Amino acid sequence: MRCAFNSRSTAAGPREMSSALHRPHGALWSLAPPESASQARRVTGEGPARRRDPSTARDLTSQEIQVAAFVAKGMTNREVAAQLFLSPRTIDYHLRSIFAKLGITSPTELAAMSDELALSGTD
Repeated sequence: MRCAFNSRSTAAGPREMSSALHRPHGALWSLAPPESASQARRVTGEGPARRRDPSTARDLTSQEIQVAAFVAKGMTNREVAAQLFLSPRTIDYHLRSIFAKLGITSPTELAAMSDELALSGTD
């Protein structure tokens, strides 16, 4: 086992990670951290990071479309949350995602775009 603070240590492999997980508390501290994100994904078995297709950057999910439609009608985050049985924080998350995808910064701008996005018919 390598010390995490040893300057010559290399990242732990899958076997070392697995055996350390089955040891008593504190055993993970003895493993060296992965040197890169790609190495970490290999150790954990995850695939490469998914890249977003630039042509779909403005595509809203069905949940985002619902949230956008309610906000465009003038509803508050709490009102939208109650309508969709979600938390206001979840609505805030969806709004931040919507604003980023559409390149806007306020519900007023979203309301102005509602016809272009065909949000007015969503109930």
